[in-house]
Amino acid sequence: MASILLLAGCVTLRDSRSEGEERPTPPAKDVVDGIETWDLAQRPRAADVGLDGTSRVQIHETREPRTIRLLLPEEATVTFEARLLTVQLLSGTDDEEFTVSARGATVEADALTTQLRDLMQQLGLPVDAVDAFREEIAAAPPDQTERIRFSSPAATFGELMMGVQANLSPIAGGGRFQLGVTWS
Repeated sequence: MASILLLAGCVTLRDSRSEGEERPTPPAKDVVDGIETWDLAQRPRAADVGLDGTSRVQIHETREPRTIRLLLPEEATVTFEARLLTVQLLSGTDDEEFTVSARGATVEADALTTQLRDLMQQLGLPVDAVDAFREEIAAAPPDQTERIRFSSPAATFGELMMGVQANLSPIAGGGRFQLGVTWS
């Protein structure tokens, strides 16, 4: 899985056709006590995640990060803070093949590695790659313009596969993670 598509406040749900067009809440999404929960425990149909045939992508974005919980097969969950969650149909497939991705807010290096460590632990993946990422960040000169990249192995829950990627720009002083979900 070398390439997974990269996923409290007012949430704007829009599709790719219009920046301001509001859409109904998808059946797989619920918000309780400020936690946005997506039920991916059973492979959802495209309509369950808001892909109703009128658009190939749904964007759920907030100005500030919000708590998002994904319910996964095998009674697993992953919870994180993110500003953006996107559901997108895959090109060249039927209308039931899609990915879900979430993107965290841009944060400083320490906060990013803390987020990555937490995500890796929740996914049951080894955290030593996060340590190597942290060491690479520490060794980079502060004026380095080339991004430092992180990519996890895939975590598998039944047919669902999930991975985490991140990048950080030393000169900018920050970076963000992206979480990708697909089904086999």
